[in-house]
Amino acid sequence: MNDLGDASNEKVIQLLEEQLAYTKEQNKNLTKQIEALTEQIRQLTKALYGSKSEKSKYQIPDGQGSLFEDDPSFNEPEQTEEQSIEKVSYTV
Repeated sequence: MNDLGDASNEKVIQLLEEQLAYTKEQNKNLTKQIEALTEQIRQLTKALYGSKSEKSKYQIPDGQGSLFEDDPSFNEPEQTEEQSIEKVSYTV
């Protein structure tokens, strides 16, 4: 009966070793996937929040003025008139 127990234990040990090897392989594959996803997140975050050159992307179209150029019409303050208030009444 001792031989039967030893054979059974060896079979269990063999199955556990196979399962351990399979689990290690899965772990290695998952680690590679995590590294690839982490790199992808880093690249996307850099693209979204990284420094950008507005000069090359946003050029002023022909005929459109710039807010930053000195325009002579904006050098003097605008003259405003005092507004008069009209009183309107309704009779029903």
